[in-house]
Amino acid sequence: RQLGPGFVESVYQRALGLELTARGIIHSRECDIEIFYRGSRVGHHRLDLVADGGIVVELKAVRAFEAVHFAQVRSYLRAANLPIGLLLNFGLPRLTVKRIITRRGVSIDSSDPPSLPTFPRPSVSSANPRTSGASEG
Repeated sequence: RQLGPGFVESVYQRALGLELTARGIIHSRECDIEIFYRGSRVGHHRLDLVADGGIVVELKAVRAFEAVHFAQVRSYLRAANLPIGLLLNFGLPRLTVKRIITRRGVSIDSSDPPSLPTFPRPSVSSANPRTSGASEG
């Protein structure tokens, strides 16, 4: 509520990180995950935020959620081998939050074995400057 709509997602990401830290919730910002297809690494992606050791948080600053936003979070969950995601929209005067739940280990292609890597639990003492507890420069 303090920021209001109109800023880019990175502003809301930093503010959310500060709020989570103030509440003692372990989290990591901009977490890299590897993307696999048929057992081969095909790339990587940076998640906006992972909270409490396994909740993927995707931030948006749009007029309204679209189907592609939900599909995007489901893809991230499958790639990270995590079951729960939150889709947050800061683009309106009132924050909108949607929860997305998938089954762990479900692969992107049903003919692939569920061999996606597990996502490591974030640590406050990590050397990553974008991890909670680190000072923002």
